[in-house]
Amino acid sequence: MNAIALASNQFPPFPSEYLPGYIARLFHLLASNNMKKFFSFNSSRTIGKTDVLVPKIALNFAYLDGALNGGGAFLASHQNARFWRGFINEDYFKKSLSTIKASNKSTKRLFYGEEVLASLKPLKWCEECCKQDEDTLGIGIWHSIHQVQTAQRCPMHQCYLKQINLQRSETLLDYPVINESVIKRSSDVYRGKILQQLDIWSGTIMSRPSEETRDWLNDVRADMKYALHLGGGKSTKKHQLYKDWRAFLKSNAWLNQADLQAMQMLTTSNHFTPASLLSGSATATHPILFMLLMSFAKEYSSFRVQF
Repeated sequence: MNAIALASNQFPPFPSEYLPGYIARLFHLLASNNMKKFFSFNSSRTIGKTDVLVPKIALNFAYLDGALNGGGAFLASHQNARFWRGFINEDYFKKSLSTIKASNKSTKRLFYGEEVLASLKPLKWCEECCKQDEDTLGIGIWHSIHQVQTAQRCPMHQCYLKQINLQRSETLLDYPVINESVIKRSSDVYRGKILQQLDIWSGTIMSRPSEETRDWLNDVRADMKYALHLGGGKSTKKHQLYKDWRAFLKSNAWLNQADLQAMQMLTTSNHFTPASLLSGSATATHPILFMLLMSFAKEYSSFRVQF
């Protein structure tokens, strides 16, 4: 059994704590001087009863730019678990978990586009939550529900979040809690018209069980396919549709914060065409890209969003 699995019994995560943040906090709490041993995962145990994923997957979210085999991770812990799991086929999800539990290296990503959107994922926190945490816990912790990429406001307090962008050489190990250093480096969360809409939709989705989200997605896919005329028709119309979709992505101020290589991939890869995103493939429906397509279809066609 690894150090994290052992220590989690004695020092469990706080309610709603962001799992990678908890792992970073635990690393400092134990004053571990053997990083390799601490981050070895030979056990299939999960951390705490409230988490749905084994530590090996969740840990990847504490790292950027491919460090420690980062990338391809699946954010699913505490409140936002239902948001992400609702966008993926449950059988595929369980198969991916069994691969990792068997200590086999899996190169498959649960969603296409994870690497593209990685640079749009700053660490976010709420000033009101931080004050409450300091009063009740003695420290300010990272909350999982704030880390959904489209979140602009705290669901609990409805105030705009603060954000900090990790530098290329930094990880959550450098910022296991929200301290003075984090506060000084933080800025207001990005605000934009489309992101405001995605924030509202994300909040609605997070309030539902995953099963309801999957049923809703099937209906939305069918409605968008019909509205965008993707059931057949002339290829010239599809070509124009794809052209307009890519222009929509390029004009999105929030997406343009991503690095240039990521934007090129997003606007040129066939994985991110409207037809691919609506195919229903387990690995194709990235939640953020799917909601961006919803916003595009709402402007481009007769499609209307219904929850």
